[in-house]
Amino acid sequence: MTVSDQIIADLTSALADWRGLLGTEVLEVCERRIRDRAPVWAAQLASDDDRLAAETVLDLMAALDDRPDYWWATPLGRLVARSTGSPLGETVSYSVAAGMLGISRTRCQQLVESGRLSTGAGGSIDTMSVLDELVRRD
Repeated sequence: MTVSDQIIADLTSALADWRGLLGTEVLEVCERRIRDRAPVWAAQLASDDDRLAAETVLDLMAALDDRPDYWWATPLGRLVARSTGSPLGETVSYSVAAGMLGISRTRCQQLVESGRLSTGAGGSIDTMSVLDELVRRD
């Protein structure tokens, strides 16, 4: 799945909650707009222009406010993390780090033991080390 495909899937899924209020015709127009604009948004997220990427992330994340931990391991989640960092705290649990990376908790522990992920206060995993690992994987 490409970033553009995921933007389309995630936004149209979020939009479905509005079907009862807005009606099918309005939603169809919105879905067409999403399909037309998704490649542009994907390009903006990958842009070297940090300001443009950050503004695009803010706009998209406002519409996608309820994401599970594993979302960070998706193409869009990785690009968002690489573009602007994470909305998470300075550290995350092993479960959240594993979800972000799309790996098991056991594999996450192995990455800590090998030094690829670092721990922070209280033994949790340093969020920046998880983001660095996402960048290395790209």
